[in-house]
Amino acid sequence: MKQFFYSALFLILFSCAQQTSPTGGPKDEEPPELVSSNPANKATNFKGNQLELSFSEFIQLDKPKEQIIISPTVKEVETSYRRNVVSLVFKSPLADSTTYTISFREAVKDLTERNPAVNLKLAFSTGPYLDSLSIEGNVFDLLTIKPMSDVTVALHTENDTFNIFKHKAEYFTKADANGNFKIENLKATTFYLYAFQDKNKNLIVDGRNERYGFKAEKIQLTKNETGINLPLIALDSRSIKLISARPSQNNFLIKANKGIKDYTVTIDKNPKPIYTRGEDNSSIKVYQNMEVLDSLQARIRISDSLDNNIDTLIYLKFNPKKEDMKLDKFSVQFEKPSILEKTDQLSIRLKFNKPINTIVYDSIYFIVDSLTRYVVKPEEIKIDTLNLSAHITKKLPKIKTEVPKDIVENQPKLSKEERREIQKTIRDTTKVLVKLNELRFEKGAIISIDLDSSAYSSQKATYYKEEDLAITLVETAVTAPSFYIELLNSQGKVVHTSKNEKKITFKDLQPDEYQLRLIIDKNNNGKWDPGNYYKREEPESVYYYFDEKGNTKFNLKANWEYGPLLIKEEYPVNNLGTTLKK
Repeated sequence: MKQFFYSALFLILFSCAQQTSPTGGPKDEEPPELVSSNPANKATNFKGNQLELSFSEFIQLDKPKEQIIISPTVKEVETSYRRNVVSLVFKSPLADSTTYTISFREAVKDLTERNPAVNLKLAFSTGPYLDSLSIEGNVFDLLTIKPMSDVTVALHTENDTFNIFKHKAEYFTKADANGNFKIENLKATTFYLYAFQDKNKNLIVDGRNERYGFKAEKIQLTKNETGINLPLIALDSRSIKLISARPSQNNFLIKANKGIKDYTVTIDKNPKPIYTRGEDNSSIKVYQNMEVLDSLQARIRISDSLDNNIDTLIYLKFNPKKEDMKLDKFSVQFEKPSILEKTDQLSIRLKFNKPINTIVYDSIYFIVDSLTRYVVKPEEIKIDTLNLSAHITKKLPKIKTEVPKDIVENQPKLSKEERREIQKTIRDTTKVLVKLNELRFEKGAIISIDLDSSAYSSQKATYYKEEDLAITLVETAVTAPSFYIELLNSQGKVVHTSKNEKKITFKDLQPDEYQLRLIIDKNNNGKWDPGNYYKREEPESVYYYFDEKGNTKFNLKANWEYGPLLIKEEYPVNNLGTTLKK
């Protein structure tokens, strides 16, 4: 009986010691409120090593190592909570005469419904005064102009050896759901600003897997800085190097550790080696289109998006050719062909999975009916060897669809009924003649480097009359000496580009949803450059057209003339989509 009494007493005491959520009653929708703190907010001359914060209700800590941000950074902090009190203990001494800011974000939540405390921050100084300057702005994806949340924004003081890919900054904060950030209680000094996703939570930029952005110019902080736009991009910052070079099937595969921008392969005594990108953007395939006794010396030149280069010699050795060698089956992907009625120009793009050896031009033709066909000529096909694609453009003879006047009007003896019957017969015949309207690729029309051929394919062409299409007028007041404007369709594909023109007319546009993009070509090389942290070069600026509501997308319908649309060197709206510019 005594043993039962002590067991029951232990269970009662243990249950009293546990901090659990009470049951019953109305739902708690109020977040916990800070009642007091030691030190008090904005306190000066703090000399302790422990902080305590008391709240209006029982609380819990949620992921404190991720959610609680202390600026400047403190090496080791121990966090704990009990009932309605949160404690922070600094394991190493705080710096003298330094202002510290602690942002709790969503770390402190009530015990019942896990409502987070709102805008919970604490600032104090170990010296006689509190630093009061701040830097604020927003972060967003540069190429989509969409705000990015959960991004770490950092400041480091001027330091020639600091590297965002190796070192931790002194000041940190997190952007909110709209990409807005603010770093407060800063001293008057020189800072460098950058931001990154910090997926691995180590407070160091991982240039391989994390989007990041930086301001090349230093910030001489003498007053509060606001409205800073900080775009982020995905850009692998590692040095480029070759990681493998080996035979694969009937080709030789060269692979780098990251994406390749430009590349060339030169082989002695073979002026035209056949090579393409591999299955991904970081590899090159060299095909065996030459007689090889043992191995061939090849010069490989490779560059990445940061203009890091490799120029080296390797030896190519191919697998022996065998009849039972397993090769990828040759395949061709077709875009839907189109014909503009006013120009009678046929257009279609093709994509291959390996290089082309031969095209049998007689086997590629546009067929009107069983008796009328127009064969594609060699000069009407442009092949992009490196990207394994082709573009066919062919001017077609005018196909008559109207009723010939000399059949009807020049025969005055015909009655109205007879004329109507002739017109109907001609229209019906015309329909029969044009109803096929197909671009055909006979079996074996395209032969790959492996001598396997394409399958039969018939692609129905779409006729576009002038009234089926749209026109967009565009204007800009860009002051930069070199720029270009791109028109993108709903799939994000660039359908038209105009360089250094301030008034543009984009014609023959299919009904769709579009965007206009302005790129400032700072170095006048005709392409967008993603920047280089090591050279302190920011990505070239990208801007979008936006309407009065801040929308960057617009719809074009058939027979529309839309515009003029004004595209400027500014971002659509403050906070990138949340508030209209005033």
